[in-house]
Amino acid sequence: MSCRPPFTITSKILSLVSDIVEIITNIKHIETSLNTLKLRKKNRIKSITGTLQIEGIGSKDGMTHVAPPPLRVPELMQELFGWLKTTKEHPLIVSCIFHYEFEFIHPFSDGNGRIGRLWQSVILSHYQKIFGVIPIESVVRENQEAYYKALEDAGTAGEGTPFIEFMLEIILKTIKGVSKENVPLNVPKNAPLNRLDDILDLIQKNRDITSLQMAEILKISDKTVKRDISKLKEQNRLKRVGSLKSGHWEVVK
Repeated sequence: MSCRPPFTITSKILSLVSDIVEIITNIKHIETSLNTLKLRKKNRIKSITGTLQIEGIGSKDGMTHVAPPPLRVPELMQELFGWLKTTKEHPLIVSCIFHYEFEFIHPFSDGNGRIGRLWQSVILSHYQKIFGVIPIESVVRENQEAYYKALEDAGTAGEGTPFIEFMLEIILKTIKGVSKENVPLNVPKNAPLNRLDDILDLIQKNRDITSLQMAEILKISDKTVKRDISKLKEQNRLKRVGSLKSGHWEVVK
């Protein structure tokens, strides 16, 4: 049986998903440097430390989460997993919804927060492998009070929307940090000469090639290709003939 959890896709949610996807696309070229044994260990420690330091659910007034009756837990969990298997929502949104619904059902006497966050990490990792080395737990710990408030706000609203928005903000903050921290320090400010030559070679083979196509072939970001092209134009080694839409590149001899 599958029953859709209550939530609303807001413009804020759509905007956050769009921002996250854009950053993930831009940092894919550094994924290899992220996926090292040393860095995986470092981020795993951050995740473990973070999850162990996040307390159970409780409000400032001393109120605690009131879970559904125990007899309903098997049915609710079956419905939640049924929805997880069939939903067509974006995985970023799905991971947040599952996390909240798991906390709401509260199937265990202890450890629900850790398991809920683990499930979100698993869903995110299946969506993009890079999430397997991103310590979202540590960022949640740094925003612990806001995390509890988002859970309470969702409970008050009767739907997971406030929590989805909060967790997407956490994910966005996390990947922004990863993007800044893991750019290789030994990359020179000026484009390597061999890469500039590679771009010229690609253009000589196909003068209609796009910057995105070059980025995919060279395994670098589209932004880097555009920066290199600007450098080549400054050096009078490359020029654009016609418009960006219908023109073509021409290597200057």
